[in-house]
Amino acid sequence: VEDGSYPLVEDYVSMKGRIGPCDWAVISSEGAIVECLWDFSPPDENEKKNDEDELIITGAKGSLRMAGMGAGLPIEVLDVDGNVIETIEFEAPMHAAQPLIQSIVNELRGVYNNDDDGEQQQQQPHFLDRSPARAENAVRTSEVLDTILNSYYGGRHDEFWRRPESWPGLK
Repeated sequence: VEDGSYPLVEDYVSMKGRIGPCDWAVISSEGAIVECLWDFSPPDENEKKNDEDELIITGAKGSLRMAGMGAGLPIEVLDVDGNVIETIEFEAPMHAAQPLIQSIVNELRGVYNNDDDGEQQQQQPHFLDRSPARAENAVRTSEVLDTILNSYYGGRHDEFWRRPESWPGLK
């Protein structure tokens, strides 16, 4: 903010929930507990900010620890005591989102990879005829985010950014 005041946004968000039934998951996770914390607050004048990007998936026999946003960083497999059992390293693709975006565009346009004779070619492994991105997943994700942020904004069903004076999170 140009005048030096603190911006009117949520900077610390926590969420705890339990995964419900799902008929499309490859691996059943019903009943698993999910705890998330996002802290985007700036450091105090005398405090050093710890820019941590960490996603931990915990199960009964151990956990996986990885960067939530850093593609290509190693994944650590931990035992129940938090000791690293294995580190899985791999090269990040040059353009991690490009194949997914291209598959969405191809599906929307009805475009398939064809050879010069008009015969449909076998798709390259990273391009799909049908995009794995589904609208119902996006709607469900949006509903979860709206629920998490409801107590701060007093709902996001309208142009909530135009009514900061009504946000419960600022009171």
